[in-house]
This record gives sequence, structure tokens and C-alpha cells, in this order.
Amino acid sequence: MRRPRRAAGTGSRHLSLSATDAEWDVVRRNAQARGLSIARYLMGLVERGGTEQGATVSLTRDEQRELLRSVREVRALMLGQEVPEEAESGEAEPAHPPPLEAAPERTGPEGSGGDGEAERLRREIRDWPGRAEALIADTPAPVAPLADLTERRQRMEALLAEAEAMRAAGSPHTPHLEAMPEESAALAKAETLLADMRTAVELSEMALLTRKALQLADEAGGIEYDTPAYSDLMERIRSLEVSRGLPEEAREPIRALIARDARWRRDRKRVADFLGRARGAARARGDLEEEIRALHEPAGAASPERGPGQAPERGPGQAPDWRAAAEGVLRDSTALVEAMPARELGAHLVAAGATLEELGELTARLRAMLGRG
Repeated sequence: MRRPRRAAGTGSRHLSLSATDAEWDVVRRNAQARGLSIARYLMGLVERGGTEQGATVSLTRDEQRELLRSVREVRALMLGQEVPEEAESGEAEPAHPPPLEAAPERTGPEGSGGDGEAERLRREIRDWPGRAEALIADTPAPVAPLADLTERRQRMEALLAEAEAMRAAGSPHTPHLEAMPEESAALAKAETLLADMRTAVELSEMALLTRKALQLADEAGGIEYDTPAYSDLMERIRSLEVSRGLPEEAREPIRALIARDARWRRDRKRVADFLGRARGAARARGDLEEEIRALHEPAGAASPERGPGQAPERGPGQAPDWRAAAEGVLRDSTALVEAMPARELGAHLVAAGATLEELGELTARLRAMLGRG
């Protein structure tokens, strides 16, 4: 294996390697024993500057120094580091390059011999950053169809789950990650980039789902809460809420949407509870006074001694008179109208089987019954 000479001033850093079939077999076996590709194994061999089990590096001292500088430069560029400066021309050099001793057999993750499982684990660690980068590069534009964004986000989540599993305590990848610091750092960096891109895709999904839910709500005359798109929208919003990569300017809108969802849930229950107590009145069925009286007065409570409209006498623990019940329904009805926008109140009423018109009729009848016009 020889480093070809090149003319002074040439900028090429390419290496040309040649060896017999038998020599390549030795190189291949040594590379496999260490869980390395042939190229990475040879790079390490050159950096050590000698021979190992029959694979010979035949370079002069100057050629070897030049090649070492090239290797260090390539490694620095791959890792995004500053290219190391070359040694001063007057720096003392050893009379002969030190021979490379045969590398001892390793007992850790890198030296598991022909263990195919160990090699598979190391390969997964080495390959993961490239898979992440390819997925990032193929990310759809924010205005892409929702299905495309969702599909790509799901693929990102699956790949991120793989990285998380590799780093989990007790994972079979753990000892290999510890023994492969450069690959481990590359994986962590790519994982951060992929997580940030997943967040960006989720924001795009949220924007599209928000527009879709609003459009469906306008078409139905209701609110987004009742549209088919709303559950997917809130799923994205809650995922973004806990995302570490969420931009600060997006956090306030996320918090506002979560607060609105909580309010809609409370209001829906409030309206349903109200109608549960005043269902008969909401249906405006028959004489409201008699209906409320039937609901709240025990059987046989009527007395000839009471005049028309006179409340019966009550004992301890008995239900309040019908006027108190009617007053309570009227107060609750008025409070609902004042507390909620008409469109939201209408949506909550419809969900409970009523309408704004029926609520208006109920309020009018209650006022008339209580003599309030």
C-alpha cells in the first residue's frame, strides 16, 4: 500500500491503495475483527504509521508526515473542527518513523472478534446519523399536504425512538456508544437536529389543522371543538407544549390554544349540567309553572287552605318552593348568555340537545311566570 507522490502545490488529498489479494484478505479480517470498515481501518493504520499483521505501509518519512497531515485534516473537516496547523519546518523529527506494533486483541465492544451481533450494534450506531440527515433533507415544505407532513413526522418519531432506545440504560448499544466517542457525538448531534425538524413539521401540521378546523366550523356554524380535525389539532398542540425545540415565539399561541380548550371543556359541562336541571323548562312543554311545581312539590302537597300562587308550608329537608327553583333556573340561564359568546353557547347547547332559541323561550317564560315581563 503506497502513497503516490504528487507535485508540489497540488491540492489533491486522494489516496491510491494497491495490494495483493492475500494482503487485502488480511486487511479485511483485521477490519472485521475490530468492527470497522476497511476504509476506517486503513485510516487508523496510516495514523499509527507502520505495519500490522502483514499489511505494510511503505512510505518515506516525508511522505508519511504528509499523509498524516492529510488524514488529520480530513478527520477535522468530518467532525466540523478547526484544521490543525502543520508543524514548523525546523521541528525535530525522529530518524526513522516508529514501527507500528501489532494491535493487541481487544476484549471490549470493539474487539469482539467475529461477533456478528456486536458488529450489527456498532453499524446501527454508525449509520443512524446518516439516516437522520437523509430524512431531514427530504422534509416536505410547510405548505405540503397534511398527509405528507404527518407521514414524515411519524417517520421522524420512529427514528428518534430508535436513538432513544440505543441510549437507554441497559441497552445493548450502551457499551459500544461508550467505546465509540466520535460516533456517539455524531449520533447526539444528528438526534438534536432531527428533533428540531420534527418540531418544525409539527408546527406546520398545527397551522394546517387550525385552518381546517376553522373552515369546518364556519361551514357548520359551530366551533372548532366539534370538528373532526380538532382531536388531531390538540394532539399536535399538546406534543408541541412539551417540545424542548419549540421556538419561544410559538409558546404563547400554544398556551392560548390549550387555555381555550380547557375553557370549552368547562363551558360544555356547565351547559349540560344546566340543561340537566331545567330540561323540562327548555322543552317549553305545557304550563311551566305547573311543571316546575310538579318537579319540586311532593305529591299531595296542595292544600285548600292555600290561596292561588301561595307557596306550601315546608318541613325540614323538604324541596324548596317552585319560585326559588324558577329563580335559580333564570339566574343560570342569564349567566350563561352573559358568560359565553353566542356561537360558543349555541355549540354547547346543540351538543346537549338544545338550541339558543329554546334557551331564549325558557328565559322569556320564566320571566313572565315570575311577573318580570
